[in-house]
Parts: sequence; structure tokens; C-alpha cells
Amino acid sequence: MLLEHLAPEGLAVLSADDPFCDQCLGQIDGPVLTVGIRSPAEITARLLEQSPGGQTFLLVAGNEVMPVTTRMIGNHHVTNCLLAAAVGLAYGIDLPTVVRGLEAVDYVPGRLEPIACGQPFSVFVDHARSPEGLAACLAALREVVTGRLICVVGAEADLEASDWRRLGRALEDGAELAVVTSGRRRAADRRTAIDEVLRGFRRPEQVAVVPRRREAIALALDRAAPGDAVLVLGDEVELIRSYLYGGRAGVIPQYPTPMCESSPLP
Repeated sequence: MLLEHLAPEGLAVLSADDPFCDQCLGQIDGPVLTVGIRSPAEITARLLEQSPGGQTFLLVAGNEVMPVTTRMIGNHHVTNCLLAAAVGLAYGIDLPTVVRGLEAVDYVPGRLEPIACGQPFSVFVDHARSPEGLAACLAALREVVTGRLICVVGAEADLEASDWRRLGRALEDGAELAVVTSGRRRAADRRTAIDEVLRGFRRPEQVAVVPRRREAIALALDRAAPGDAVLVLGDEVELIRSYLYGGRAGVIPQYPTPMCESSPLP
């Protein structure tokens, strides 16, 4: 549908890694630029190193090659960098200036946003709501985290029961420690939503169910060890910073008790 609004002289920038790219190319009569990590394209990237603190890749545009170092992680971010670079180059901006622009962006709010408060483990906040979004976040973290993945997920609104179950399955498949909490829903709906998420687990007895979001986040942070990563789906950036700067003590008086009938998480 976007292509229908493209002016005849307008430039389309497509990801060659997207399975729909070939189909889209057949619909465009005007100029096109393609980018890709896994597929041949006019503007490509080759990953050099990744860590929870960022990644470095080579940006290749024709005969020009330059390294790019960014604090953001995940292949999806590299693709976004390539798309932005393609637009910049199309407007006549030279590659060194494009690279400086990419490196100047510390983070995008709510897109695996890192929270660094001196803690010996990584913490990220993401606004993902769908099962696919959660799976993509966990996959990106899995590439760079040496320890466990601890994830806090709320049963959010605007999802069907089947989507809540798929959210639970993505959580179980991608994280070692799962903390399920309530979303921003009416009190009468919260338990139903949590139950639907748990139905997506093969082993729901291993899940910590903490209805209060504040306590759920505190539990995840307190269980994190050096080398681990905590992913919180939501927007509680300031709450997390406050808790981490508070020395992980005093903000929440005690560990919450999981609602599931199982032994506490290790």
C-alpha cells in the first residue's frame, strides 16, 4: 500500500532480507535501492562484533566501506541503519557524514533501550507487545548475552487469547527465567489474561506470576547475576533506574511470592 503513494520520480528503499522484497520490486517502475545483511543488495553490512553494550559492523555502499559502531543491538537495528544510510546517500550525503549520524544515536526509546546504572548485568526496555516482537527481542539478546535471559512480560490489552498464549510460548522458548505480570487492564480482566499467557507454556509451573508490575520488575532485577540480561516489556524506565540506583534494596521491602503453585525460581 505504501508503494501506491510513491511519486513516479520517488525513490523506494527496500530490505532484500524481507521475503516480500522481490514481489515489491515487480511493482515499482522508478528508482530503487536495496539493503541487506543476509541477502545480496546494493548497500550491505557485515557484522564484526556484538556485545550487550553495542555492536560494530562494516557498512558497504558500492566501492565505499566504513565501520559503524552503535550502542544499539540486534540485526533489526543494523537493517534500520542500512535503510537510513540509503536515504542519506540518495540525498547526496557523503558516507562519512552518514556514519557519524548513525553513531550519534545512542538509543531509540522503547527499542531494546539499554539502562546502565552501574549494575553488573544488562537491562533493556522494549515496547514490543506481540509474540513476534518479543521473540525478536529475545533472539537479539541471545546473540550477545553470556548468562541468563530474564524477561518480564505483562498480559497487555488489545491481544486475542491465542496471542497471549503465543506470547507465553515465545517467552518460554527465549528466556531462562520468566516473570508474568498484569498489563494495564481492568482488575477483573487481569487474572484471565495472565491465565491465557500461562496456557502458552509447556511448563507453567516454572513461571513466576507477580500481578503487581512494580514487584515483578523488582523480582527480575534482584534475581539477575553478573552476565545476565533483564528484558522488561513496558515503559518503566525511570522506575528501573530508581531501583538500580537505590542499591537494589529499600525500594521493594521483600520478594513477591509467585502465584503459581511451584517452588520459587532459582
